[in-house]
Amino acid sequence: MQGTQQESRRQQDDPELDQLYSFDESHVSDALKIEELQKKCKQAEQTSATLLRNLQTLYKTAKEEIRRKDAIISDLQERGFQPQPPATSPPLLHPVIPERLHPTTIHRMLPSVTVLFPFDDMQELEKERILPREESDFILSFIFTSELKQLPALQALTTTELTPIQIEAREIFRELIEINTSHQYGSARAADAIAARFLRDGWSPDNVQVLRHPGHPEKGNIVIRYRGSSATLRPALFIAHLDVVEADPADWETDPFTFIEKEDGGQMYYYGRGTSDIKNEAAEMIANFLRLRREGFQSSRDLILALTEDEEGGGTCNGIQYLLDHHRDLIDCAFCINTDAGSGQIKQGRYLAQTFQTAEKVYMVLGLGVTNPGGHSSLPTRDNAIYHLAGGLSRLAEFDFPARLSPTVRLFMERMAPLEADPALRTAMADLAAHGLTDTHAATLVSQASPYYHALLHTTVVATMITGGHAENALPQAANATLNCRLLPDDDPAEVERLLAGVLNDTQIGVGRLVEPLPAPASPIDRGVLGPVEEITQAMWPGVPVLPEVSPTSHSSSPGHSPPSPPVMLTLALHPSTARSSTMPTTPRTDGQTLRHAGIPVYGVSGMFYDIDDYRCHGRNERLLVRSFFEGLEFMYRLMRRLGAPE
Repeated sequence: MQGTQQESRRQQDDPELDQLYSFDESHVSDALKIEELQKKCKQAEQTSATLLRNLQTLYKTAKEEIRRKDAIISDLQERGFQPQPPATSPPLLHPVIPERLHPTTIHRMLPSVTVLFPFDDMQELEKERILPREESDFILSFIFTSELKQLPALQALTTTELTPIQIEAREIFRELIEINTSHQYGSARAADAIAARFLRDGWSPDNVQVLRHPGHPEKGNIVIRYRGSSATLRPALFIAHLDVVEADPADWETDPFTFIEKEDGGQMYYYGRGTSDIKNEAAEMIANFLRLRREGFQSSRDLILALTEDEEGGGTCNGIQYLLDHHRDLIDCAFCINTDAGSGQIKQGRYLAQTFQTAEKVYMVLGLGVTNPGGHSSLPTRDNAIYHLAGGLSRLAEFDFPARLSPTVRLFMERMAPLEADPALRTAMADLAAHGLTDTHAATLVSQASPYYHALLHTTVVATMITGGHAENALPQAANATLNCRLLPDDDPAEVERLLAGVLNDTQIGVGRLVEPLPAPASPIDRGVLGPVEEITQAMWPGVPVLPEVSPTSHSSSPGHSPPSPPVMLTLALHPSTARSSTMPTTPRTDGQTLRHAGIPVYGVSGMFYDIDDYRCHGRNERLLVRSFFEGLEFMYRLMRRLGAPE
């Protein structure tokens, strides 16, 4: 009788469970019920066998992954590397292997299975609403045994216990990702949300300022100041931008403006537009400013956090430029930490290096133009616009600008040399670091080793576009080419043009600027900044080197982002002397380069490591490793404390 009442209660509470646990006694005989139960028992046996096979496959896959990684490590050791295992500091992540895996976790691993765990009673099951998926083949009760806990593939999928600051940082990250700050929407809503968070936490409104752009109320920046005690130490500025590039939901596997955490290949990731560029850094710096004040940290100097608008080149409301022009007192500082430059590098799970950016090469676009009277193609002459241009470009193709070795690149060579597998290249880099450019053979060998090394040592000018002629049966009246130039930070653009004209060696070829450069000198290597970065890096990732860098690329060269289209070149070809224009666009650039141009030393530093083979910035399905986010959170917390109270 009691069992009948329980069955009746189940039918009333949940019809789906009724299908699983009850039979219609008025229409089904005892014999049929027995037959049905036998079928269910048989199905359960098949289910167990299927699960066992799947788990055996998973175990074999995990063993194969371990074997593959062992082979990689052996290969690296044979080449002279001493690989260090990825390490995290004790306060970061605390993995917890639960007694039971959540059903959705098992379902990701074994899609054909729905997993139900034993519960104390049916009411708990009904309360949790853990019901079978429609696409499942069967229902299974499954205990996560101690043997299965040892499987690496399963460990990667288990939940983790987060500290309160990590939970808060993740929530801030989620909030920022889910505010669409692409160009058409602006960043003011995000700035307002950040300000509200600080004000709720007791910060003075004087230290939390949202600044909108006149005439563009949707465009907003926020500047937060953590007051220090020293009257002589100048502030340290930390920057990131709030705006993101556009994202079409139709191109993504997930909604780009919904913060999603999910597993892929045994790794956990955060997905969403801005997860790697660069709301991840904005979120962790917000969380760390809040944490420092709650802990009562006594900073010697003021720490300033500026989160700004329109860095991605979508319009005329660049936040850093606006603050420099109208509110420089809010961000004036001894130096700036730019989290949108410099980062950690991971390859095949191994932490390779941490970069420390002191400069970017200067971006400039030149146009070449040749004009000619033209004529009928049946009566050709050697005085041909295309031939003139082709001859000049052929000479340019054989030319290298002289090698130059800045202090940053010299230190890079010193630290990179031990990591190079090629003995000859390793020796050449060490020679450059020790003796400079006096060893011309070493400079040539390093330059020829890779386009990246060549770009570190040389100004580069390369033809990227060419047009010519107007009809297939007519002699060309004009021929044009576009040259993309990346100047070393201390190069004089006018001198580069003069030297280029000599290389072209043809007075018929006119040269003019299509995109003006923004000269920005390299920031001096400040040991008061580099030293703490090195010490914290070694504490968190022992053996990972810090490599100072001059970035060969600028904002415009990031994947998925292109420089502005050049204007029609015909005017340049016909009138080379009038190529310069007061309306000429200026170079796309990072906020760090804008600050360097204004005389503020800038250092690109980030404690977040990225897989160099999985670069999705500005692209589809942008994502960030979960562990990288929390490691970066801890790294920046330590760096803020060190820079705020220098020893």
